[in-house]
Amino acid sequence: MNFLLRIALIPLFLTTLLLPQTLSETEQLEAWLTVFKQHRGDVLFPAAYSSLQNRIDSLKQRPKPGATNGESGAPEAYFFLSKELLEWIDTAQYTSEMLNPLLSLRARVATMGAEDYASSLFFAADKKLQQAAKAYRNDKSNHARQLAAEARELYQKAEFACIRNNLLGEMRILIQESLNKQADKLAPQTLRKVQALLADVESMVKSQRYYSETLSQKTQELMREANHLYQLVQTLQPIYQSPDAGEAFLLKMEREFKLLAEQVEDSAMRRAVGFQNLLNALKDKLAELSSENRRLLSRNQLLESEKQDLEKALLRFQYGNFDVQQSLLGQKIERVRRLMGEDRVEEQGSFLVIYLDSLDQLFDTDSQLKPINNEKRLTVLTEALSEFAENPIYLRYIKYSYDNLAFTNTIATQRVESLKTHIRSYPAFQENSQLFTAAFVYEPEQPQDLDRDYLEIRIDLKAYLSARDKHGATTPQHRKSSTE
Repeated sequence: MNFLLRIALIPLFLTTLLLPQTLSETEQLEAWLTVFKQHRGDVLFPAAYSSLQNRIDSLKQRPKPGATNGESGAPEAYFFLSKELLEWIDTAQYTSEMLNPLLSLRARVATMGAEDYASSLFFAADKKLQQAAKAYRNDKSNHARQLAAEARELYQKAEFACIRNNLLGEMRILIQESLNKQADKLAPQTLRKVQALLADVESMVKSQRYYSETLSQKTQELMREANHLYQLVQTLQPIYQSPDAGEAFLLKMEREFKLLAEQVEDSAMRRAVGFQNLLNALKDKLAELSSENRRLLSRNQLLESEKQDLEKALLRFQYGNFDVQQSLLGQKIERVRRLMGEDRVEEQGSFLVIYLDSLDQLFDTDSQLKPINNEKRLTVLTEALSEFAENPIYLRYIKYSYDNLAFTNTIATQRVESLKTHIRSYPAFQENSQLFTAAFVYEPEQPQDLDRDYLEIRIDLKAYLSARDKHGATTPQHRKSSTE
């Protein structure tokens, strides 16, 4: 997620957790789901979007006792769902930026009726698009670009099929309706232009078997001009039938411009008399507003830069020398890496993430920790975590299984709670109230993931990183198996 969006979302998240709320918990989740959708998450990751929506709906059914504003009766579920939503927003923003030209093509093809007139091609292209988004999410850029190219070819074939099977017929009907309203007399110039465009597109469809960019551009121009012709004829027909109607039309336009003048508080527009003078005054005002908007954007960028400098100064004041603080953080992370191993520790944005696998060796059949065989392994883990004992720490047990998901989730929850209890038994954590747990069960996406489980431990480093520019931070995601 880019820096400005992080700045926008983090205070919103903290406000939800710490301050009196103007939105209920479920309303806040729905607001974030809307942001996810704005970044085309519903198109790129439809399964995730549907799952998040269902989980929000489920939380709505569990209100907090005595609550009146939609507060959830499952605060930990709400907290982790909030974090997951923010991670998905991060992912959707990145992938939608990488796939933006393809998404624009998809939107154009959809407006042509591809879901009805070229459904098999359109939905096949959607599937390739979603696979490309998933590949970008998993840092497989080369594979993502290949899938995106395949999706583009399918969307283009769908567009050609729509032009041939649907749009040409619709445009002929629209032109005939315009002729029925005397387009040849009321708007002859526009009619000739539309008829020439129709002839060009018909000729190209007959001579070509596949999509071309020129055909697409000509078809879009034909759609615009044919609709313009119809609107012109509808407007001009009553005016030509009666001089009173023409005068009424111009007076109405002048009144609309006067209303615009009141909204923009422009004295020149208020003084202007006559349609043409009002139009000229409006053009001048729009040019002025455009110039002011560019100035404000430039000023906003300057203020944002100054804000970052002030945040760094505040951090120095609160925690001492900033460089020393960053050096201390680096030393702590390095000690964790030495204890746990380089391949088990990752930095993901404002989190340090530790992975622990082979979890079946840690637990007996009733999900309690085995106290002898793994004593050294658990001691090393707790020693590593003690470097950040005062920071929020999130223990996430992740399991891949096709079995009874509810039962499997219960076992996973018991295991992560057991681990939390064990960590709290160490002196460094007995005063720490910032240990959080969650369990997630997913159906495996690849055969090698079946019955795989691991512990993902996320250490919140915001106290250290609140003044660090997070450009280039990696998107949090499920850990890949070694064969991916």
